Amino acid sequence: MDNAHYTYITLYIMNDNFKPLDCDEDVLLFNQDAYTVARFRELVEQNIRDNFGNRMNQQSSTRVIDILYCLRIPTNNPNSNLFIKFGNINWISDREGINCKILRMGAKSWQEGKLRIQADIGFDNKAGIKIEFVVEFCPDEPFEPESPLDDLRKLIQND
Repeated sequence: MDNAHYTYITLYIMNDNFKPLDCDEDVLLFNQDAYTVARFRELVEQNIRDNFGNRMNQQSSTRVIDILYCLRIPTNNPNSNLFIKFGNINWISDREGINCKILRMGAKSWQEGKLRIQADIGFDNKAGIKIEFVVEFCPDEPFEPESPLDDLRKLIQND
C-alpha cells in the first residue's frame, strides 16, 4: 500500500442561524466591554495584521511565505525537497460562538447570542497581508418576525 492515496475531508457543522453583521452602528457587548460592529472589525483586522506582522519582523518574508503556504517534504536527495503549496489560510473562531449581546439600531433591548468570526488570510509579495473576514451573530432565542398581517395593518393605519 505504498502508493495509496488518502483524502482528508474536514466537515464543519455550521449553525445556519449565524448571520453576518452588516450594520456598522450595531453595538456588541462582551461582559462589560462594548464596541460598535465597525470598531470591532477594525480591532480584529488590526490584531490579525499585528500577529502576522510580528512573525514577519522576526523572520524573513520568504520564510513566512514558506511557513504559511508551503510544506517541505524531504526527498532521498539531500539537496532538494518536494514543495507542496497551499492557498489562503481560512481561520474560524470557536464554531460554537463567543457569548455576547448585540444592540441593533432601532432595537429597544439587548439580544443575547453568540458571535463568530471567519477570516480568510492571504499573503501577496506586492500587497503584503490580505485579510477578508466576516463577523456573524446567532441569537440564543430565534428572532420572531412580525406577522405578515402587521405590515398590512401599518399600511392601513398610514393611509
